[in-house]
Amino acid sequence: MGNTLNRNFQAEGFDVTGEQWIILLNLFGQDGQTQQELADASYKNKASITSILDTMERKGLLRRQSHATDGRSNLIFLTETARQLQQPLVRVAQATITQLTAGISPEQISTANTVLQQLIKNSLA
Repeated sequence: MGNTLNRNFQAEGFDVTGEQWIILLNLFGQDGQTQQELADASYKNKASITSILDTMERKGLLRRQSHATDGRSNLIFLTETARQLQQPLVRVAQATITQLTAGISPEQISTANTVLQQLIKNSLA
């Protein structure tokens, strides 16, 4: 699924990876999260999330701001460039989901989601 999403973003001219999409999606929902919150939401370790955020900052998609009460952490905010990409990226992601779930019943998708959620729980235990 991640590879198809990457290909579809690239085909539409967006320089965004599936990993970066997860970060953007979380920030679209709630801007100004800590790096740790984004790591937890994307199931990434500290080194991985730092690398992803560094790349996204270089691309002009986000900015870091010192936390007002915790000097050890930064808050991550979307840039205007990223905000303008929200609707086009959502459109590509939704089309990718439609493409990948063709011929799969809603019940099968529900079962797959349940199984995947349990796998994630088990991997974190």
